[in-house]
Amino acid sequence: LFEDAKAKYSISEEALSKLAAIDKYMVQNFKISFGNRIMKQFRLFVPCYIGCGGEEYDALDHLITRKILHKLEALNISFIKNELKGLIVEINKQFGKDAFSDAKEYINDLLKQV
Repeated sequence: LFEDAKAKYSISEEALSKLAAIDKYMVQNFKISFGNRIMKQFRLFVPCYIGCGGEEYDALDHLITRKILHKLEALNISFIKNELKGLIVEINKQFGKDAFSDAKEYINDLLKQV
């Protein structure tokens, strides 16, 4: 089933391009990169998530929230609050205002710590 899902529901080039834009923002503002291992996880997880009835952007939201954003907790949130707000703007620009609710909630929770 896993091999069938990978073949049938591979992550779209559009999504990969949008992820690259988010990765660029993360590197420029937080010095955090997705890296090859995370990108491989995107390519393996998204097809399985879609194969189980989920949506591509929901799968991306899940992985970004759990694999990338938790790294921000190690930074001094009070010094990066504007960049965190900018990250929400960048997510909205790339994926739309209705997408990535988990990631936006996580970022807003970090902002409440300031």
